[in-house]
Amino acid sequence: MGKFTMIHRFIKGSFLNNKVVSTVSVNYQTKKIKIDPYTELDMQIWDTAGQERYRSITCSYLRDSNGIFLVFDLSDKKSFEDLDLWIKEVNDANIDDKINIKMLIGNKFDSLDKIISENEAKKFAEENGMKYLSVSTNDGINIIIMFEMIGYACAKAIQAEEYNAIEDDNNKSDKNTQSKNI
Repeated sequence: MGKFTMIHRFIKGSFLNNKVVSTVSVNYQTKKIKIDPYTELDMQIWDTAGQERYRSITCSYLRDSNGIFLVFDLSDKKSFEDLDLWIKEVNDANIDDKINIKMLIGNKFDSLDKIISENEAKKFAEENGMKYLSVSTNDGINIIIMFEMIGYACAKAIQAEEYNAIEDDNNKSDKNTQSKNI
């Protein structure tokens, strides 16, 4: 599917030409991105293996995620069909509703052998509460955009969560003050 190559393209800015890299267990990378003039985000990017034998490891990483990409190959029907299983894995791991940013990524946008149409992928994403984006690791199409989109959305969600926590504390403080003043 090219997940490792996507991450490499984003982190290093280059394509791993003719190298097939299969993730064994977990691969981890970091990169800072600028969200706005005042905010930088340290993105921690975890590439988990898709093989069945690594599922328990994958679930533990999912639990600590703020956002996820579900990646499939636009020229491979099985990778698209497997998305239902991955959505179930994500939902099962999301016990505290921490994963609130989900994106469906269709890779190999530049392939002449595409089997999955844009409309089919977009419909699937919409039905499952996800944004959809087509990318090409070969040409670099939308690779930076996909990481920036999820980084921006996660940063805004975290900021909103922090704001709500402060508001809750203020409301509790106001109630305590009101009851003391009565």
